[in-house]
This record gives sequence, C-alpha cells and structure tokens, in this order.
Amino acid sequence: MKNLASNILIIICMSAFMASCRDSDKNEELPKASYDMELENSKGERVSMEEFKGKVIFMNVWATWCAPCIEEMPTIQNLYKGVEKERYRFIMLSMDQDFEKAIEFRNKNAYDFEIYRLLGPMPAIY
Repeated sequence: MKNLASNILIIICMSAFMASCRDSDKNEELPKASYDMELENSKGERVSMEEFKGKVIFMNVWATWCAPCIEEMPTIQNLYKGVEKERYRFIMLSMDQDFEKAIEFRNKNAYDFEIYRLLGPMPAIY
C-alpha cells in the first residue's frame, strides 16, 4: 500500500511538472554551452543533450552506493514503464566511479531504462 501511495504521489508530481512545461508564447532558447553535456550510455555510445531536443526529460542523478537512490529505483521504473516513449526521455545519470557497477546493478534488477555516465563536467544549469 505504501508503494502504491508513493507511486501515485510521484505520478501526480510529474503530471504537474509536465503540465508546467507546455509550450509558451515566448520560446527563449538557452545557449547550447549552458546545458549541453557529453554522456556515454551502457552500450558505450556517446550521447549529447542535443539528441533529446524537443523531448520532456526526466533526469535522475544516482549512484549504487546511495541508499535513497536505490530505494527510489523501483518507483522510477514504474514511471518509466507508464510514459509515452516518443515524448519523454529518461536520463539516469550514474555518479559511480566504476560505470560497470551501475550497469551490473541495472541489469541485475531488470530495469528497462538506459543509464548514462558523464564524460565531462556537469554544466552549472543542472
């Protein structure tokens, strides 16, 4: 019951957030350098934030040694399974020194979302 209540609360919060992200009359773009970062996914492919342009992004910064991060993973998995993949992108950004640990954790728990690691500095905007 506690998990159900947590999942419902997260879905309500995400819905409110997504509604606030709808297009406005003013489309002010940030300079690319302020938000762009180089990532690598679990397949070893380099990815830029530009590839997510036009999508609603759910970004989670986590690590295998972070107990609260691990605790929220099943809820994030449920959220991931419930969203339209064409419109939404999940960036599960691992802060583990050993990215293999993060990949093993994701695989062991059968999470469907892709995980990433940062290849350069984290932009200040995040």
